[in-house]
Amino acid sequence: MDDDDDDDDDDEFDEGYESDDEQPVMVSTPASTIQASSAPIIGMKYWTKELKNLINLRLPIPISLAAALIKVFYAVCLSRGQSVDISFYTDAISLLAKEGDLLLEHGLRLDWRPVYDEFAASIGHPDGSNHIANDNRVKRLYRFSNTINRFFEEESVPLIMEKIMNKYKTLSSNLVQLLDNSKI
Repeated sequence: MDDDDDDDDDDEFDEGYESDDEQPVMVSTPASTIQASSAPIIGMKYWTKELKNLINLRLPIPISLAAALIKVFYAVCLSRGQSVDISFYTDAISLLAKEGDLLLEHGLRLDWRPVYDEFAASIGHPDGSNHIANDNRVKRLYRFSNTINRFFEEESVPLIMEKIMNKYKTLSSNLVQLLDNSKI
């Protein structure tokens, strides 16, 4: 076969083909406003939206992939330093966690401590020395924790209660002392 014939065939094909370079690029956020530290979050949000659309179309997701994605979204929701829409990623976790029993059988377990620490940082100390920093964030964290709590270890409930009670035990003893001092 002659090489010149191949080149002619390619030229005929190229005449009607519009390259990607010639097409306009659609960008939801102007590139000049994206900071290097924010670029991964924007990409993450875009692909999460695509994933949610596919799940809503009833695309079957393997349990191992769903478990891995839940762990990723769990970490994203608890990340600091970026403005993360917790509700958006909680919705993705809810969609992925519809087969909760299968995920538990597959071994999906999440640590409750980072969630507790996030609540403790957002709510503050119960003695009133610190107030709730962001009420909306606390509401979103509450919804997030309700979505993922079935993936906590079963024996974690007594540990969580112990931490909460220890925090409020100092409050109650301080309150009793305050009340006793006010009677004098």
